[in-house]
Amino acid sequence: MPSQYLECEISFRLTRDLPPRATGYSEQEVFDALEACVAFEAVDCRFKDLAATMAKAPYDFYADHIAAGAMVFGPFRNDWQKTDFTKIRISMTQGARTIIEKTGGHPTGNPAIPAVVLANMRRATTGLKAGWMIVTGSFTGFHPVELNVPVRGEFEGFGTMEATITN
Repeated sequence: MPSQYLECEISFRLTRDLPPRATGYSEQEVFDALEACVAFEAVDCRFKDLAATMAKAPYDFYADHIAAGAMVFGPFRNDWQKTDFTKIRISMTQGARTIIEKTGGHPTGNPAIPAVVLANMRRATTGLKAGWMIVTGSFTGFHPVELNVPVRGEFEGFGTMEATITN
């Protein structure tokens, strides 16, 4: 019986500081400060029924770290800007079972857009530091997976990752 959830994402790491400043950061300035990787987010929640909590008490869900239990990052790439993430094929499989297969799916189209928003929010305070990870949202939504069986996620032509959640 499934007892854990995973979702496929593209995540980012800052390659240089984006310090505080008076003027806004352009999209290209932020993009040029990022490297990207495929990632799994392990969705974990303190609430008994995650879906019900999201539907009935969304602020409780947000206060619970948006149900982010852990991240699994693949290898980082500097050439990510060449990828059209609206057209990329994504799949998540476990053994012979296909959990999800789709094309595109990030809410903003380009998963780096939230990093631009974050950089401009933080420019008035502490800025952002090289090495920080930026997780910008799921392409697939979260799906139940079985414990002790490897799960493979693939962004076709961009990268793959594998994780096994053990009990």
